[in-house]
Parts: sequence; structure tokens; C-alpha cells
Amino acid sequence: MRLLVTGASGFLGRRLCTLLRERHDIVGLYASERPDISGVRWLRHRHTPGTSAAHLPDDVEGIVHLAQSARYREFPEGAADMYAVNVDFLFQLLEHARRCGARSFVNTSTGGVYDAAGGALREDAGVRPRGFYPASKLAAEALCAPYESLFAVTSLRLFFIYGAGQAGRLIPNLAARIRDGQPIDLAGRAGGLRLTPTHADDVVAVIEAALAQAWQGTCNVAAPEVLSIEDIARALGGALGIAPAFQRDGREEPEPLVPDLSLLRERFDIGRFRKFADCVETLV
Repeated sequence: MRLLVTGASGFLGRRLCTLLRERHDIVGLYASERPDISGVRWLRHRHTPGTSAAHLPDDVEGIVHLAQSARYREFPEGAADMYAVNVDFLFQLLEHARRCGARSFVNTSTGGVYDAAGGALREDAGVRPRGFYPASKLAAEALCAPYESLFAVTSLRLFFIYGAGQAGRLIPNLAARIRDGQPIDLAGRAGGLRLTPTHADDVVAVIEAALAQAWQGTCNVAAPEVLSIEDIARALGGALGIAPAFQRDGREEPEPLVPDLSLLRERFDIGRFRKFADCVETLV
């Protein structure tokens, strides 16, 4: 399949291009530094407020929107940039897919759209994004829905992606604190927040399946394994040979961020997902 991949220079984009380049003809969009990955046609594009996507190639059969605003943690200062990447660029890509007759479109969203206190995190459950970034992702999902009548469009709600080479996110930050001898904060009385660490390569496999099988609608994407912050830190400490220190931060017991995977199970063999313990040595 001829694919257009936005955000191809990011953590997940690099893994996707590396793993899929031998099976697909990929055009990868990068914002600043061109990745050193052969077998990909590279095109520079940084989407900011007012940027046009009219120069994108029109010979694509599938589009994967992975692009991430570098200012996703900055509100309100970064709101315009988040909107440009997550909503305006998404709309322009949907229109581009319509014009060039693409068959499949994958939009990457986030589990952050859910209300964690609202019960089971199913795709049809209530949503309550608690920040501008997840709110913009929810807006993008809403824009995708009408296009489902024109071609296959799916929004994948991703949960806690990790993998070798990642920086600035939960798991590499925990590893850094353990190396530096800094204590890990735990909320509540148990092991802290419970979540579903999901390896980037497994997310790539789901994206490829979504493209090939023409998935529609929203779908949670996460590993079925549920771990606490304490579980993750102890595994990282074991790989580092350093016993992690913990401290209670005084917060109440956190609601677990564990999605319902019933729909994903219908579409994909989640038994293929990696166990965290099998990957931890590559993370330190």
C-alpha cells in the first residue's frame, strides 16, 4: 500500500517507518530533522497555524496521522499549535484523502479523552478530556466521523506507549529517577496509578491491520497487561540493578486508566502484545 505518514520523525513514526518500509511504499513527513531510515520517501512539512497541505503527494492509498505538536504540554500558550496539528491538519488530510481516492485513514487519538472516574473505558462511554490536548484529539475524532461514508476512517485511542529510544515520557522518566536515586511518588495506599504499558511495535502492528482491514470508528489500543507505577518501577530497577525508592505523595487512590479491549479483541489478536517484563532490558 502507498502510505502517507505524518509525524514520521517522531518516536512512533520512526518505528512505523522502520517496520513497514519493506511491505509498503511510504512517504514520511518530518518537521525538522530528517530521520536516517532508508526505503522511505521523505518530505519536509511542519504544520503550524495557517499552513497549507496542498503540496502533499496525491498517489496515496492510506494515510496515518501521527504528527504531534511539540507544545502539547503548553496551555494556553501552545493551544494554537496543538489545534493546528491535531485539528486543522487532520481536516486537511481528510480532504486530501477524499480528493486522491485513499482507501484507509488512521487517526491516532488518546485514552485521555475518557473520564477515568466514569466507569469502564469503552469506546461508547462518556468522554471528559481534562486538558486542551485531549480535547483537541476528541475534536479530531468528531471530524473523522462524517468521512466514514467516503472511505475507511478509524481513530485509535492509544494508551501509554513505550519502547527503546523514547524520551520525556512516563517510563523513561521513571528509569531516570531510579538511576539518579530519586524517590518515585506513589498516589494512594497501594502501588500507585494502574495502567496498561503498550509497546510501540505492537501499536504499529495494529495500525497496519487497521489500514489493511479498513477499520471504522474509534477503537481502544492497549496491551491487556495491567501494571501499577510501583510494578513498572520495580521492573526497571531490576534491569538497572538499583532498588527503587518510593514515597507517598498524599494524593487519593487514583482511578485506574485501563481501557476496555473488547472491540480490539474482535479485530486483532492481542495475545501478540509484548509483556513489559520481556522488554524492560531494552528500556534502560
